[in-house]
Amino acid sequence: MTFLRYLTEYTKVNPLFTYALLLFALLSSVKYLPFFRQVRISPRWLLCLILLTGLALRVGWLWGSAYEPVMHGLAANPTENDLMQMHAVGLTQGKWFLNPDGTASGRRPIGYPMLLGACYQVFGVDVRVVWVLHLVLFAVTALLVYRIGKEIFGRGPGLVAAFFYSIYPVSVYSVKLITDEHLFLPVWFAGLALLLYECRTKVRPWSWLVYGVLFGYAAMIRTHVIFMPLVMALTYALKRFSWRVVLGTSFLTLFVMQAVNVPWVIRNYRAWGVPVVYTATSCFIFAQLHTGVTPEGGTMLPKKGEPDYSEELENAPNEGVAHAICSRQMKRWIVAHPAEFLDLGISRVLLFMHWNRWGGVWPLFYQFDQGGPGAASLQGGARKALEEIAYEAYYFLLHSFLVALLFLWLRRKALLAATKTGLAVLGFCFFFYLCEHMIIYPDRKYRFPLEPLMMIVAAYGLEKLIRGWRWEAVGAKGLAVFRWIHGVMGSKAPRTEDVK
Repeated sequence: MTFLRYLTEYTKVNPLFTYALLLFALLSSVKYLPFFRQVRISPRWLLCLILLTGLALRVGWLWGSAYEPVMHGLAANPTENDLMQMHAVGLTQGKWFLNPDGTASGRRPIGYPMLLGACYQVFGVDVRVVWVLHLVLFAVTALLVYRIGKEIFGRGPGLVAAFFYSIYPVSVYSVKLITDEHLFLPVWFAGLALLLYECRTKVRPWSWLVYGVLFGYAAMIRTHVIFMPLVMALTYALKRFSWRVVLGTSFLTLFVMQAVNVPWVIRNYRAWGVPVVYTATSCFIFAQLHTGVTPEGGTMLPKKGEPDYSEELENAPNEGVAHAICSRQMKRWIVAHPAEFLDLGISRVLLFMHWNRWGGVWPLFYQFDQGGPGAASLQGGARKALEEIAYEAYYFLLHSFLVALLFLWLRRKALLAATKTGLAVLGFCFFFYLCEHMIIYPDRKYRFPLEPLMMIVAAYGLEKLIRGWRWEAVGAKGLAVFRWIHGVMGSKAPRTEDVK
């Protein structure tokens, strides 16, 4: 069982553990500072201050980082970000997602390049358009993180979660990358915020239309969220809504999600002659899901003479047909090797969620390790420091998240109904997202959408630590335990007359 080896990695202690303990101690001591007791800021102004802090950090990174995206043409060795830019610029020229050779492309989800192309159409192809768009999307995402945290736990944890996201290093570093996550987070989180709000109030007759548009567009940005109708159905069933509401809203949402995507499906069928719903990427996944691959993933499709080789795939006339063949091959392999797939999948999820240095810090990798402009500008000690800050931030986040989950479980009977519902919604999202990553390559870039949700849960425990945890109470309890032990031991001591 390979997954046990990856599971034991979670028991290892490294310097990140020491730094996390120091950070926990620092946060628990803030309340003793004079200014903490004297300063009183309204939640609204505090939220504004949090947003300004996040914007300042991102503007600083935009100004300080030497990386610049390729705005016109295509780089010699194009990255995914270069291809995204190429598609966005192509849309302003009437080109509907083409490869450099002019053939139809199915490599990227189309949602984010569509928005960026629309902005270019209005304001012109200029790098400042990208930066302003990313700053606006950050602010919207931070507000939604606050809103979701407030719906589940209350205003205090919501503010802590928004602050955590605002200063989160990976989020700051990524602001200069043309990547899906900038748009995916606010669109997905807007649907989650609405779902939590309606579970607390009531389901509107037109909700399925809004959910369908939000989750449908989110799936066009990053296909991970195709499970959201199932999350809705499970949440409504948990709330004991009528089966008419459970099934009707979920199926109508699913219908609208696909209706939003119909033009793209038609385009793909015309281009390749086979149905491709979102992206023609099964070849990339199949290269990492066959006999002999490791949880870290492979890089090659099975060759002739190797297990799982397909001659039909080798002779596929286009990427759409190859996508359909690889999808079929993956299903066959999973059915034929269920135990091997389960072991591989669990190992992959454990690697995906771990804090180790496998794969590096993805925003820094894309900006400084792929030969683009400014690639050699950040090396040595500065690069090491930025990486370590990112590793420590995730280490602290993961363990704050796990401790908060434990605390919530111990207090489960005292939790409010809205808190229980919110935790269930987040739990469903985590479960289905991680099930997908039993198949998908465990790139930590794909983990980033889960991290703000982890911050929301972690914020519950951090808010208690900052405002409620008292060191003197710990000392008093420790003294009481010492006295109890001393009393028990003293009661067992022999009496003088017994000795005589």
